[in-house]
Amino acid sequence: MKQFTYFFKQLFIPYMYLGMFALIDFAILCIGDTPGLIALKVCLVAVCLIFFVVLMSIVSYRDGQTAYKTLLANDINRRQMIETGREYPIKKAEEYKSYKGFVSGLIVCVPLIICTIIHMCTSGFSNTTGSSTSNGAGVVMSFIYMVVFAFARVNNSLPIVPNVFYVCLTALPIIVLSMGIPYILGAKKIIRQQEMIKKQQNYLHGGSN
Repeated sequence: MKQFTYFFKQLFIPYMYLGMFALIDFAILCIGDTPGLIALKVCLVAVCLIFFVVLMSIVSYRDGQTAYKTLLANDINRRQMIETGREYPIKKAEEYKSYKGFVSGLIVCVPLIICTIIHMCTSGFSNTTGSSTSNGAGVVMSFIYMVVFAFARVNNSLPIVPNVFYVCLTALPIIVLSMGIPYILGAKKIIRQQEMIKKQQNYLHGGSN
């Protein structure tokens, strides 16, 4: 239950960023469709995607650092429990595990996976007009993951066909990797800091002898 609560808390910031960039991208798509403006829209949408990845990476990097610090604190408490027999708080759900960043990314993409399955089951890969159910699923995932879907709609004069919604699937690797890799790198920074501290301690103790 605590693990579920932990991952649920991790959803707030990613969805906040997805919503924020969805509104920005929607405003960009309202720009006209002349060749020059379409090129401008492509650049602006690309900038939004880059900013989204950077922000997600920063958050995940810090989460990795915090999680590894929690792991170290838990290890200290575990040793004290063994040595003293007293109970100390252990935040097991919050401590570092290398897979947690990727799992968080997958959870952020759950609506995408569900909507894709619904859309695929009701319309398949048809380029003809989809059913109301398939179109509804497509609209939901296109808005939530507008940060990538916007690339498919920079030219508003193009018709909206069922297949266009599958562009949203590119969000899956982008989100999972931008949350998983920085999470590990953040933890590795704390590991390096701990190694440096140990080296300095060993040097000082060696010098004192």
